[in-house]
Amino acid sequence: MIAKDSFIILQSGTELTGALCRVGLKSRDVSYLHHVTCADLTPQAVASGLRSLLDGLAAAGLKRPDDVRVCLSAGAALFRDWAFPFRSRAKVEQALSLMLETEFPFDADTLSHRVCLTGNAAASAGYKSGVQAISVSLRKEERDSWLDAFEAEGLFPRLVTVDPFPLLMNLPSRQNGMALLLYVQRGCSTLALLDNGVIRRIRTIPVGWPPETDAADLNVSLSERENAALPGFADRLRRETSLVLDGTPFVPDRLLAYGEAFLGNGASARFAEAFELPVSVLGQEVPLAGQVARLGETDPSRLLALCVAAMPLPAPWRPPLFPSFHRPPKGGHLSSEHGRRLAWAACGALAVGAACLASVWAEGYAAGQQAVRHEDAARSLFRKALPDVRGSFNPVQMESILKNRIAGLRGGGENDATFPALHLLQDMHAAVPDSLDIRLDRLSLDARRCGLSGTAASYEQVNALRVALSGLPGVREAKILSAASRTGKPEPGTPSGAVIFEIELALEGGQS
Repeated sequence: MIAKDSFIILQSGTELTGALCRVGLKSRDVSYLHHVTCADLTPQAVASGLRSLLDGLAAAGLKRPDDVRVCLSAGAALFRDWAFPFRSRAKVEQALSLMLETEFPFDADTLSHRVCLTGNAAASAGYKSGVQAISVSLRKEERDSWLDAFEAEGLFPRLVTVDPFPLLMNLPSRQNGMALLLYVQRGCSTLALLDNGVIRRIRTIPVGWPPETDAADLNVSLSERENAALPGFADRLRRETSLVLDGTPFVPDRLLAYGEAFLGNGASARFAEAFELPVSVLGQEVPLAGQVARLGETDPSRLLALCVAAMPLPAPWRPPLFPSFHRPPKGGHLSSEHGRRLAWAACGALAVGAACLASVWAEGYAAGQQAVRHEDAARSLFRKALPDVRGSFNPVQMESILKNRIAGLRGGGENDATFPALHLLQDMHAAVPDSLDIRLDRLSLDARRCGLSGTAASYEQVNALRVALSGLPGVREAKILSAASRTGKPEPGTPSGAVIFEIELALEGGQS
């Protein structure tokens, strides 16, 4: 089974979480999960927290994979939703760059923007064919300080995204209707509006978990105080949600909730009462990345880390489905995994090349050996045929010598390779006049004689044939051995009264 290891770093307020996830075709597991609290989010504090996470990973005897992914809290991001009457991504990016510069004229150079196309524009936008886009903005200084802290520890993240996109990307398919996703985390909460699976709006609410509680009664436990503060917490989030949806035609029909409050404190009933909507807890009623929360699990980091590990990496050949603020690797940087893969690829290419060269050499060697054997056999036959010839000759010279010897034996020149009997037959054919009605039935030929037998129309034609053949070169004498009229019923195609004849040609000595 193909499995991939990923090291996931999650930020929630001032807390950093490191998780080692293994995502396979049919299994997903978190083998390491560790939390570190930072004093603040300065580069020094972040670097110290990262070092603690890596030390804990090494202490557990686990190897850090090259696939490092980061999910930042939505509290530091600014979300905007846009609807455009065109669907071209290039036009969307061009229009957004102009609109964002107009909206933030005072610090446009200090913000880093990412945009993702989430689907078709809503019908309320008034566009027959448009696109819905979500833009996410981060401060460049803060983003660069985080990435510098990662690179200082030898981490080069391939994906840097923000909440709640890991949850949105790993929801079950076919999200019909209007759903409101509420992700409650430490320090803030994130709200996303889904219209048949299309993200219409994302906003950050500065209200997070745990809620503010009255600490006057020290005899009451923290969990009891949190449960007592849940109704007020839910009402406050409902009011903030109403402000987010104010001015829009969207009316949600259900609430998708996720966070520690819903996994551990059972806040779904309180929120259902406050929002007056049915509540489904992600990880319990609704699976995330094909997984559900374990029995008694209250930490939302495990499922969130699996969601980040299951997200596809950004690629230049496809439009991004979610924002990623990762820094492209420098030209000189090559991770150990990439180096290993390149080394194996180079070794494989060398092995294939060596195999091809060996195959070509083997074929050439076999052909050379076969040519040597054929040449040796030809030399042996040449020596047997011409024992009087001395010396060593190549195949071309042996062929020339044999042709000269054969031509000498035939009495012709070097290039005369025709059979003498062929000349005799050609001369016989040319000597017979076309006016003679002769049918040749049998021809016999040896070194001294040539016998002809057939049918002629009359005795005069038989005699004319004898006279024509007697003047041929190489014919010493032509005589009629027999000539008689045919009796009985003639054969088909034979004229009545035909003469059956037999002529013999005496050839000169040496003709064959």
